[in-house]
Amino acid sequence: MNFREFANTASFGPLPLTGLRLVADDLEVRGVPLWDASEEDWREVMSIAIERQQAANWLIGQELLYSDVTCDT
Repeated sequence: MNFREFANTASFGPLPLTGLRLVADDLEVRGVPLWDASEEDWREVMSIAIERQQAANWLIGQELLYSDVTCDT
């Protein structure tokens, strides 16, 4: 995926790329593009993304208890 192009043309964008590190127009993970990251790094990135989504859903009031918050999307 060309993340730079996606960010500029997304239907819910354009999305600012300020502060993001890109390599070969993709998100950077430990110096390589996301598509070339190791399985271990990919799993870590996905875990972080899910945890942040759960926190955001809790902050907007999806559930009272953090542990009850889902990330179904």
